[in-house]
Amino acid sequence: MIKNIFALILISASFNVHSQKGITSFKNNLKTSSSYLKDVIPVVNKETGDIAFFVADAKNIYGYKIDTNFKVIDSIISEEKSRKYKVLIGSSASKNNSYRVFLTNKKQNKFSSMQFSFKDGTTSLKEFSLGEKEVFIQTVASKNQFYLISGSKFRNQLYIYSFDEDGNPKRHYVNTSNLRFIHPIPTRPVHGPTN
Repeated sequence: MIKNIFALILISASFNVHSQKGITSFKNNLKTSSSYLKDVIPVVNKETGDIAFFVADAKNIYGYKIDTNFKVIDSIISEEKSRKYKVLIGSSASKNNSYRVFLTNKKQNKFSSMQFSFKDGTTSLKEFSLGEKEVFIQTVASKNQFYLISGSKFRNQLYIYSFDEDGNPKRHYVNTSNLRFIHPIPTRPVHGPTN
């Protein structure tokens, strides 16, 4: 019986593997270091329909712009990536043919953004940090914009950071005073029968 179940799982898995179709592939020609690739993040510019892929290793971020036929039409490499920012957390796209990739360190208490301008062939790094006693919660992307959500247990507040075209963060306070938080019901100790 176990052999039959294992065979059924193996057959099902092979159908899933063979049913997927590759859209595009390309060689990371910009990579010259021997460090391993860590992250890949695709970005679709919702307004222009352009697609960009960003590939990160320990030293650099490599950017590739893809056309509608899924061919590489432009590429760029970061020149200033700091080694302390190793985790890709999101991206944004602008109308002027530039993209911004957001990164954080392992502790998620320091952040940076790397702008890739395919139009100018340049990259630039901007660092930022959260307010005092704030913690990183999550990121959201909507309409080509990147938002970072943070909170402060100390102040019982929630914040959303937005970013301008130059990557400067702006903190917005989310009023949570009218929200009702559900607290878990404390458990009562179980007592045995009394005489």
